[in-house]
Amino acid sequence: MRAGFHKLYFDNVYSHLCGYSHSNYISAMQIGQAQSITDQSKLASAGIQISIHILAHFIHLYASTFSPAADLLAASPAKAVADLWHFKAEDMNFIFEQEKSADHDA
Repeated sequence: MRAGFHKLYFDNVYSHLCGYSHSNYISAMQIGQAQSITDQSKLASAGIQISIHILAHFIHLYASTFSPAADLLAASPAKAVADLWHFKAEDMNFIFEQEKSADHDA
């Protein structure tokens, strides 16, 4: 949470990624055993999105720590992508509030 991630987002990501090292390893096997490249791509997209989100946070943290890095980021064509994926906990509140109310209503 101190790094700017929403607690419930982190819990969901951690749960998903822990499946590779715990009894949920079946989720990793599903990706590898998918019959088509399209299915493999769809199944792997969550991991790619998680990685991009973490990398965007790192890029912004690094740029905020070192001014030469901030200058490079400001001049980079990749800045728009880093900005897009640098969403913070407060940007995700609406998602998890809807999830909580749906769980509560069920």
